[in-house]
Amino acid sequence: MNQELTMHQPKLRLSDDGYVRLSSLELDAVKLKHLDSGVYADEPEADTTSNRVCKMNGYTEWISETEPAISIGWDWEFDGYDIPPRYKMVGHPFSNVVLLDRYERDLEPDTCMKYLSVLVGQLCWGDQISAHITNKYA
Repeated sequence: MNQELTMHQPKLRLSDDGYVRLSSLELDAVKLKHLDSGVYADEPEADTTSNRVCKMNGYTEWISETEPAISIGWDWEFDGYDIPPRYKMVGHPFSNVVLLDRYERDLEPDTCMKYLSVLVGQLCWGDQISAHITNKYA
C-alpha cells in the first residue's frame, strides 16, 4: 500500500468477536469498492407486453482495502416500473462494522444500521451494480 493511502486511512483493529470497531469519522475516511453483486435465484418478473424486466432482487458486497478489511453488503431490488428505473436497498445492510461512541463504547445495533444505510445511500452504487450484473449474466 502506498504511503499516501496509509496516511489517510484510520488504524483499524479486529476485535476478538470478529467485528471491526471504529468511530463514524473513521468509517467515513475508509474508501469502499465494489466486490461482487448477484441476482437471487428467483426468476425476474417480466412484462409480457414489452418483454422487459420489471422486478428483480439481488445482493451486493463492498469492501475496503484496509487491513483488516471492512465489508458492507445489502440486498437490493430493481423495479423497471420506477421512473427512472433504479436499484433500491432492501432492509438494512449487513457488515463486520460496529460503530463506537465518543467514549469508545459500542453503539446500539439499530443506530449502526441506520448510519450504514445512510453511508450506502452516498455510494452511488446503482450504476456499478447494473454494469456488473450485465457482465455477469449476459
